[in-house]
Order: sequence, then C-alpha cells, then structure tokens
Amino acid sequence: MQSHNPAIEIRVAKESDIEILAEVMATSFCYDPAFTWMTDNHTERFDALVGFFRVMVKHGMNIGIVHAAEMNKIELVGVSIWLPHDSSDEKVDAEIEKAVGNLTVQFELFADLLSSCYPPATPYFQLMAVGIHPKVHGIGIGSQLLCEQLKEFDKMGMPTYLEASTRRSSTGIYERLNYQPVGEIIHFPNDAEIFPMWRIAQDTDTALLIDDSNDDKEYPTIDSIIQFGKYDWRVLDVQQNMTLLLCDKVIESRKYNERFEPVSWETASLRKYLNNEFYHTFTDEEKARIMNVKITTYSNPWFGTNEVTETMDNVFLLGIDGVVKYFGDSKQLRSRNANTKYTISDHFNWARKAVNMQGEATNWLLRSPGNNPCFVINVSSDGRISVSGDFVNREGYPYGGIRPALWIKV
Repeated sequence: MQSHNPAIEIRVAKESDIEILAEVMATSFCYDPAFTWMTDNHTERFDALVGFFRVMVKHGMNIGIVHAAEMNKIELVGVSIWLPHDSSDEKVDAEIEKAVGNLTVQFELFADLLSSCYPPATPYFQLMAVGIHPKVHGIGIGSQLLCEQLKEFDKMGMPTYLEASTRRSSTGIYERLNYQPVGEIIHFPNDAEIFPMWRIAQDTDTALLIDDSNDDKEYPTIDSIIQFGKYDWRVLDVQQNMTLLLCDKVIESRKYNERFEPVSWETASLRKYLNNEFYHTFTDEEKARIMNVKITTYSNPWFGTNEVTETMDNVFLLGIDGVVKYFGDSKQLRSRNANTKYTISDHFNWARKAVNMQGEATNWLLRSPGNNPCFVINVSSDGRISVSGDFVNREGYPYGGIRPALWIKV
C-alpha cells in the first residue's frame, strides 16, 4: 500500500514491528492531555504508555487492522490501530493491567469513560489510536494512514468511530474526513476533553478530500519542534487557538538586569529587550501571530522574595512554575521542599538541560526571583533548578542564557 509521499510507505504492521510501534505511540501521546492527568511523572507515564500500546498493537494485529508508516524503507514513524466494535477481551484487560503497573487505576478509569460513550450501532470499526512521531509532523503521514484504510471501509460499507483528543483535530482533519460529532464530550480529571466522532461509509465514487500537506502543520503537537522566525521552538502547550513555544536552544547570553539592584520581571531590562529589540526581529506576518498575553510572576516559593506581579508581554521567560509544569514535577515545588535549601535536583534534570547555538551546555534564566531581589532563578547547565538564584547582572556563558517563550495563534 503506497502513500502520496514517496518517502513514506503505508504497510501492514508485522510482529517484529510491535516494540518500535509501541514506542512511537508512547512518544506521540506522552504529553497528550488525555494521558497527562494520570501522573506528573514523565518517565512513569511514558513507560506505562509503551506497555499499554504494546498490548494494543498486538491485539490489533490479532483481531483488527494495524498499519505502519515506514520512512525511507528503514524507519517506522507512524501507526494506526483499528479494532472491530466487539473487541473487548478479559485476557487483554489482564495484560494491560500488568503492562501499566502503578497506573492501573487510571487506565481503568480511562477505559470506563471511553466505553460509556461507545455507539450502540453495530457493526463498526473503531480507530483505537493513530500516532505519528513528533519529528515527522507536518508531512501528512497521519492523514495518509487514515485515508488508505477509510477507502477500504467505504468499499465494505463499514461505518467507523473514533475519539479525538483535541477540539482542533475534531474540527480539522477528522471533520475533513467526514467525521461528525456524536454523543457527549468525555471529561477527564484534569479538565482534558475527548470528542467522540462517527463516520458513515462514503460513496466510493467520491474521493476523500483532504490536503495531506496541511495535516500536522495545522495542529502542532506537544514536545514537537517547529520553526518560527529565525529559530527552532519546542511546543510546550497547545490550547484551542494558540500554542506556547520555547526556544529549543539557548540563543544568547544576556544580563537579566543591567545593574546589580533589586529588580522584578516587571522592571527587568531583559523584559524590555525581549519585548522590543528581540520582538522586532520577527516579520510583520509573524508578529501578527504572536499574542500579547498576561504573565503572572509569583514570589519565590522558598524565600518569599518579591510580590506577585502581572505584566502583558509578547515575549517572556518561563517562571519556575512553568519549568515544573512542562519539564516534569517531582513535587518539590508543590510541597515547598527542595532536596537542598538551594536547588531542585531530580530525575527531570535531563529534560531541563539545554545547549547554546554552538551545542555547548549552558544555564538558562527564568523570570522568578531568587532568595533576594538582586538574584534571579536559573536552570543550571546540568539541569538543576537554582531556587536561590544568581546575580541579576551576571552575563557570559555558561551564565545568563536566554530561552525566550511566546504564545502564537494557530
């Protein structure tokens, strides 16, 4: 089965693909809101998802349809799993319980919430999941995986059902594939939502009208890398009409403030630089997409330094709360109990580490105050969070690195 992209082949998955496809799925869904509520621990969530999808890929091969997207005939980068409507199996449920370990209760709740909205019609096939590795988003692999199989279902006169994990995908790619909303929106504990959708078999003489090239470009995915302006940016958050971006690398070294003096994010010279000189490096078209948003900067969680401030910014630095939210939470911020008086050092150090444009490990500044108003919190070159901070006027690698952040319209 050939796809429209000559570098991608859509083929039936083989038993030898199971482990790789499970990892592709886990990578694709690890930061999806439908799963992030299960645990704040990135590693635990990823490992559980690998186990869960390992079972589901195997189950799909046994009773359903599993397709793999193979790039350049050597690398698996996408997978779709279709299951018949009556695919429940107690043996499979037991395998999932064993595979997800400590997250069994969460996965059981996940399954119960989804099954409560299954269509009463029979027969139909369900798209259990489609996952694309973040590094190849934007070249239409997702739509290719779906279109190929939907054509076969149309020939069979077979309706299909799925649950979209974002409102954008429900009104985007799935709507363009002629899916319609059905039933009630499914709500999860972290306010995430799942959107049930139904598709009747289409006239086989009518082509599936979808622009493959826009599939994933239109819907950036958390933890993927996109280009905007002169830099590569990591997607940290995706909401209904906007996306939070963080520079993937430390782009330069600058002082948080020009002078050694008490300062807040509101008055810092770095804030002025980011929202003026740096902001004006973008084109008018790019500026039109950058959103002016309210930024709340909290006092230091250990030392109580500075008052809470609110500013309106186009470009900003992450605060310590943002770093914990998007790079992992060992609950030290939540409990106000660092493992030393001065730093948070935990198993998320690897995720927080950054390099400069030359590939050298360096620190990066946050906007949160340190243990006094003349200090500012930073992330060290080995990924530790210095909650006590460093001099606001420190400059020069490995100090003073900046990773700008911004919200853009999608």
